[in-house]
Amino acid sequence: MFLRVVSASTTTRITTNCLEPLSPSISGDGTTVVFHSTCSQGIADTNASTDVFQFVPSGAIVGGLSTPGTMSILSVNSAGAQTGGSLSTVARVSSNGCRTVFRSNGAFDGTTVGEASYMRDRCTGTTRLMSRNGEGASAVGITSVTPLSPVVSISRNGEWTTFETTSSVLSIDGTTAFDTGNTDVYFVRN
Repeated sequence: MFLRVVSASTTTRITTNCLEPLSPSISGDGTTVVFHSTCSQGIADTNASTDVFQFVPSGAIVGGLSTPGTMSILSVNSAGAQTGGSLSTVARVSSNGCRTVFRSNGAFDGTTVGEASYMRDRCTGTTRLMSRNGEGASAVGITSVTPLSPVVSISRNGEWTTFETTSSVLSIDGTTAFDTGNTDVYFVRN
């Protein structure tokens, strides 16, 4: 994968020799690129699965095939640890690069089992479950398994996220289960 800085007419390689970096998203201010990949991208990757990565350029990007910046794994829990065998995909980043939403079957909150939506805040070092109801119960059941399907998104300011689910734990009044009729329904959360 390459990063093109149009104003400087430069192109810089930001990933390793890997055919799998997918679904890139760049922050509005150009400070962060996120994507998912099955490759380790040259950094310690302990779960041997698909992860969400973040590339942060350091200073001005100059042309060439170097990687002037830092690469890190975003699909981690709040302690910074990966979960074994978790599949994390479809990352979307806020305008300032601090917050990234992604979907994963990893239990980054320690309890959720199944595919869910998470938000990693690199500025605070926290990872939160976003696909949950008002009482905090996780709404697992994201049905789209196509890695390029945009089943999560984040607002420019990073305050709002969307996610897709067929889960019945989401409710309209706080007590009645929301009936999705076995179809995908999109929700907004802040």
